[in-house]
Amino acid sequence: MDGLAIAARDRKAAVTVLGSRGRSAVREIVLGSVAMSTLHRAHRLVLVVPHQDSVGIG
Repeated sequence: MDGLAIAARDRKAAVTVLGSRGRSAVREIVLGSVAMSTLHRAHRLVLVVPHQDSVGIG
């Protein structure tokens, strides 16, 4: 289990909020991702907030 998932469990967090840098799918596969790791390992809700460039803000 990764550190963020452990911390959320230990603190009885209702949700874990993470940011996403908006990498391409290929870079995501090659480099890995804290957000993806936490999504797969957490036993609580995980909210991934996309980088502003990913949603066309700014």
